[in-house]
Amino acid sequence: MDEKYNLLVDETRQSFFQLENLTTSIDNKAYGTIAFDTILLSMFAYVFTFYSSRILLYIAPTILIIALLFALVCIWPRTRFGSENKGTIELFKTLEFKEIARILAANYTSYDMVLWKIYKKKVNYLQYGLKLTTIAIVVEAVIIAYFVLDP
Repeated sequence: MDEKYNLLVDETRQSFFQLENLTTSIDNKAYGTIAFDTILLSMFAYVFTFYSSRILLYIAPTILIIALLFALVCIWPRTRFGSENKGTIELFKTLEFKEIARILAANYTSYDMVLWKIYKKKVNYLQYGLKLTTIAIVVEAVIIAYFVLDP
């Protein structure tokens, strides 16, 4: 019977840690997006030096700044899960193994649901940021081509 509880706790713990790793991966991708957006923003600012009086040049950097904000919002939701160690140890001293395993599995399951919601929000914000970055690149390329062809 104890093996069944061990299996249950191990399975829920593994599921939780996989989701936690995915969330960390999304954060890392958002950091990369922020770095890329910052480099693009400096490149777009360099183009300003040649055509500073043209209002069209403000479109792509504005879109890029919005994309940068989406990437920053993607990083912001942080999580910390756990319980107070002293209280948990005192509680577990009085309980049997089956009850401890049930509590641990329930904790990981509830943490998993909260982390899943955070993960979905992060993915959505990152997708919006990447789409806006792509749009900004295309808009800037079109505007530069327009200025090159029609000075």
